[in-house]
Amino acid sequence: MSLETGDRGSTPRGLMPFRSLMSFRSLMSFQSSRPFRSLMSFQSLMSLSAMGQGPSYEPANWLTGRLADCMGTRLVRYLAQCGVASRRGAADLVQRGLVRVNGQVTTNVACQVRPGDQVICDGKPLAAPSETRVLLLHKPAGAVCSLRDPHNPRTVLDCLPPEMRAGLKPVGRLDKQTTGLLLLTDDGDLAFRLTHPRYKIPKTYRATVEGEVSDEAVSRLSEGVLLEDGPTAPADIRRVRYDAPRGQTVLDLRIHEGRNRQVRRMCEAVGCGVRRLARTEYGPLGLGRLKPGEYRVLTPAEVRHLRSAVGIDG
Repeated sequence: MSLETGDRGSTPRGLMPFRSLMSFRSLMSFQSSRPFRSLMSFQSLMSLSAMGQGPSYEPANWLTGRLADCMGTRLVRYLAQCGVASRRGAADLVQRGLVRVNGQVTTNVACQVRPGDQVICDGKPLAAPSETRVLLLHKPAGAVCSLRDPHNPRTVLDCLPPEMRAGLKPVGRLDKQTTGLLLLTDDGDLAFRLTHPRYKIPKTYRATVEGEVSDEAVSRLSEGVLLEDGPTAPADIRRVRYDAPRGQTVLDLRIHEGRNRQVRRMCEAVGCGVRRLARTEYGPLGLGRLKPGEYRVLTPAEVRHLRSAVGIDG
């Protein structure tokens, strides 16, 4: 079989789409292994790589997906991704005989779960983890929305088990002392769109502010106030209650923007200093009964709803 080469005569043009996966030499070696032969012949791979010059074909991604399908996912990792428990907790469930794969009890923590397998844990069928992982965290005060911060060693990822953290990033930010609903995901496009004002994803905050808030202040907040980085968009403002003994008012503010410390600055612009601030809703999602520091994994239906809301199909 002849392979056309480029001007430098070193890299076969037909193999260029596979450069991100492996070198030509390692590919030649890898093709002789048994799992690879069971997947496809080397000659077929050469043909597909040549077809990969088209803009809509991605052989490297296709090959990675096919290999993943053949290998499966370790059972304890599968259970952790489903939000059942940490890997250590999942291993305990397996060893106690509480997990069935395709109707059979297994105590093998290294058991491989493949696409289409049915997994039941403690009598409850588990839905396969979605390709996009989204977690809803009740952020506690004192945790920062960064992956690493040398000045603030406690980050929101510290609220998650170590095996759940890989690839997750906060969707937007809450400042250090603000508590409440924070999403984390491994889907960069979803995170970007959820925070972009173009998609108008509403976010609701409960603010406890100093003094009694006047009708005029509520009207100004509703219509938009001028901040140093420009006027804010109109917002939905509701006065929840006035606590006269403590000299404070509780407000609910629903906004569609996501500027740095926006709610605090909006309140300060009308003369109301913020004593406490919590985000209670993000789009259709609420905190429910989660306590500070607790989290849950969104269901596949919830993830699909979020993706649809920001124009991502599938």
